[in-house]
Amino acid sequence: MRPKTVFVGGGTPTALAPEDLARFFEIIDAHVDRSRVVEFSVEANPEDLDSAKIACLAAAGVNRVNLGVQSFQPDVLETLGRAHDADRVRDSVRRIRAAKIPRIGLDLIFGVPGQSRAGLDADIDALLALAPDHISTYGLTYEPGTALTRARDRGDVVIQDEDDELALYRRLRERLAAAGFEHYEVSNFARPGARCRHNLTYWRDRSHLGVGPSAVSFMDGERRKNLPGLAAWCAALERGEDPVGETERLTPAHALRERVMVALRLRHGIRLDQLRRASPDLDGLDLETVGRLREQHLLTDDPNRLELTERGLELSDYVTAELL
Repeated sequence: MRPKTVFVGGGTPTALAPEDLARFFEIIDAHVDRSRVVEFSVEANPEDLDSAKIACLAAAGVNRVNLGVQSFQPDVLETLGRAHDADRVRDSVRRIRAAKIPRIGLDLIFGVPGQSRAGLDADIDALLALAPDHISTYGLTYEPGTALTRARDRGDVVIQDEDDELALYRRLRERLAAAGFEHYEVSNFARPGARCRHNLTYWRDRSHLGVGPSAVSFMDGERRKNLPGLAAWCAALERGEDPVGETERLTPAHALRERVMVALRLRHGIRLDQLRRASPDLDGLDLETVGRLREQHLLTDDPNRLELTERGLELSDYVTAELL
């Protein structure tokens, strides 16, 4: 296997002790030819990083670290149940740069209960002061079984009004554009040349191999999802079995719909001639719905491209649901 990108995350790999982290990278190298890898990313939480772990990342050839900052405001971090503070974030960024790891991505969450525009502006100011290469911004979601969701259900926190959350999203886009960041995907912004290449693999619907519990792969028209629990995943391996829990062979129509779904996350969407190469009659795409969405100014008027307008960007979930 000779991939172009490697992404270690979807969890918190830096929770491992330095010696375990080093062993993990040795295992990767035993199975993966990294001679063609141009981007080697690792996700991390600021509270997990110390000099030993960062040195381990640098020694393994990691060239991009993505930090789950979420906020610099103590009240927001407390609401989110995060263990770090703003000083820990700044210290982590300083240590990563001192280790000569060239690229840093930072994550920010908006729409947190009680978050104001002034609080968001303060977060953006703190974020920009660290001069990251990449910024991911996510509207808060309430996942089942989490403490925050239980607090919401008890009425202990009041969710953001949709209009207020939309105003925060617009503010983020405005501020980051003014700071020179390209808004290249619904939730992602990058300095020129610093887009996340690995995530572009997903959004361009290209082949990828996922390893570990719940990891998803897409190879040769088949989607595979591994068993979700660590114990079940390990047990399958110990029995010499493939730890895949679900497989799905995509029909041409299904494959086209999925390609449209992921491509619409990109600001410039996808050209229809690209879709026709896989499905000449565009089977699976409702062209009447495309026309209606153009009339509603949710898709641009370019007849050769499916691309969200500014308004469509704010209603991207609706547009995708209508198309699919």
